[in-house]
This record gives sequence, C-alpha cells and structure tokens, in this order.
Amino acid sequence: MPQRLYNLTPHAVHIVVSETRTVVIPSAGELRLLNVPGPVADAPLVIAPDDGLPLPLVGASRFTGLDPDSPGYKVLMARSAGDQIIVSMATAQWLRDNHLMPPHGIVVLAPATGPGMAVRDDQKQVRGARALEFYGLC
Repeated sequence: MPQRLYNLTPHAVHIVVSETRTVVIPSAGELRLLNVPGPVADAPLVIAPDDGLPLPLVGASRFTGLDPDSPGYKVLMARSAGDQIIVSMATAQWLRDNHLMPPHGIVVLAPATGPGMAVRDDQKQVRGARALEFYGLC
C-alpha cells in the first residue's frame, strides 16, 4: 500500500519545486500543541516606534503536549506505518525533542522556511517553501 502525505497545519502548504511547478497540499486538520503561558513579570516595557505607546507582551509558551481535541490529532491517530505528516516547525521540534514521535512509523515533516528555503512574493510575504524538512521516523 502506498504511503500517504497528510498536512496537519491550519493552512495549505505550497512547495515550490521549480519556476513552473508548485505542489499544494491542503490541510487535513490542524495538529495543535497544548501550552502554558510563561511569566512576564520581569519583562521590559516595549515601546512602539511609531507612536511611543507600549506594546502588549505575553510570556513565551511552554508546550506540554498534543491537543487531543485538535482536528489533526484524530487524523494523526488514524495513520499507519509509512504515512507522512506535515506539521508546523514548532510541533515537529516538540515531537522530536520530547521523544514523542507519533505511533506506527510515521514520517514527521515541516515546511522548510529557513534562510534560502522560503519563497517570497514582491511584498516579501512567504508564499511557499522550496522543500520539506525531515524531523524523524518512529
């Protein structure tokens, strides 16, 4: 049985293979991380350069697990060996760093948007990636 590729980000992923070929992978449902907000008590005041007013701050999140209520979680749990999933870089890194790779020999990928890999339009907005990053196989 052939492997299948599932996009578990909240939006379509565009892989720009060449000037004439872009592969669009639609979302199958977002796989979200659970998180706990970090502290902001010692954070400095950040001032907007245009009007001098303070900007809102939140503490950096600490990710604590996969959200079983997210649409992508159900998609993930139904996968089988050899299937491939595309997730956000944060989710891929969290899975790898916490040794919690998905079950059944699933390949974990994320859009490669680092230096030289993001494809941008004339307004410098990301419109795709040149490749997928491989985060692991369990």
